[in-house]
Amino acid sequence: MDYLVRDAHHTGVPYGSIDHGRLVRSLRYRDGQLVLAEGNVRTAESLLLARGLMNGIVYRHHVSRIAGSMLERASERLLAGPNDVGIEQFARMADHDLLVALREHVPDLGGRIECRDLYKRTVWAGLSDTPAHLLELDHEDERAAERDIAERAGVDQSSVIVDVPRRPSMKESNARVVVDGVVQRLEEASGLVGAIRQAQRDGWRLGVYAPEPEREAVAAAAVDVLGLPGHVQR
Repeated sequence: MDYLVRDAHHTGVPYGSIDHGRLVRSLRYRDGQLVLAEGNVRTAESLLLARGLMNGIVYRHHVSRIAGSMLERASERLLAGPNDVGIEQFARMADHDLLVALREHVPDLGGRIECRDLYKRTVWAGLSDTPAHLLELDHEDERAAERDIAERAGVDQSSVIVDVPRRPSMKESNARVVVDGVVQRLEEASGLVGAIRQAQRDGWRLGVYAPEPEREAVAAAAVDVLGLPGHVQR
């Protein structure tokens, strides 16, 4: 809850404003389980709605995802490269320290991140357009897909980023809330929660990113390698 309020403030997006104090005060133990006290279905809905809106507008916005993916790849290369940056030192770095290290040791991605010269979307595929096996890709599978796409497109592997988010889920829908004296699952007590869950699924996207000059070649290669329909190319 705290991060929603913090990030809404710092990004100027008002949707993360929630009555987190009331939500915490409404927690009770009943029959050995943590529940929300009577009259707090709307309070719980407001939290899930705020998070859903912030996901779509801030956390899962395509620019945020591209920047985050580039930072992840640059950090991996920093740790794997021939330099004196180890895991412990990396973990202690503040934002400025990391940017300096990336600029020095991974200048292509580090410079792009610092100057906001970000990669572009080449593929942006919804859940219904994404083959089921792609939802199970792990870290190594994503890197292998990047190599295959780069080879097919005739570009360097560092020019391709495959970004497959986790399968949409909303564990909070199973939270317990008291309604008319009866403990229920939140999703049973609220029609809005189901709508938020569906909106989360509708907003899910698989992304493939590349520098602007290589955008078309990478898009075509990604569609072939990943088995995606052609209309997901950007």
